[in-house]
Amino acid sequence: MDVISEIRRLPTLSKAELIEMWQQYFHNTPVCIRKEYYVRQIAHRLQELTYGGLDSSVKEKIEHIANLNKNAMKGLPLPGTRLIKEYKGIEYTVTVHNDGFEYLGIKYPALSTVAKRITGQRISGKRFFGLE
Repeated sequence: MDVISEIRRLPTLSKAELIEMWQQYFHNTPVCIRKEYYVRQIAHRLQELTYGGLDSSVKEKIEHIANLNKNAMKGLPLPGTRLIKEYKGIEYTVTVHNDGFEYLGIKYPALSTVAKRITGQRISGKRFFGLE
């Protein structure tokens, strides 16, 4: 199979033909409704099968960057950041992680949970730590 010719042919195929190819290459039922999506994904898969996929170390780096971006998109600092807040004369330190926040050695899923633990009140974690 000439992969370049096959990729050039993809946009000319009907959506039904693309779905059939999708099932052949991905072994599942597609969920997207846009023909362009099928064309792009199948083209990528053809190249991957012909030329090889990404090395596992590259995949790990991409995963790491994606996790960093998740925090940034939520308006949160990057993992490893230490948030320091003085409240009622006491200094509190929280460490940001990819999957939550650490306070006094305990991991919390949300910054607001940490803020509630400190204040005893339901409060926005971002507001409490000055991130808004």
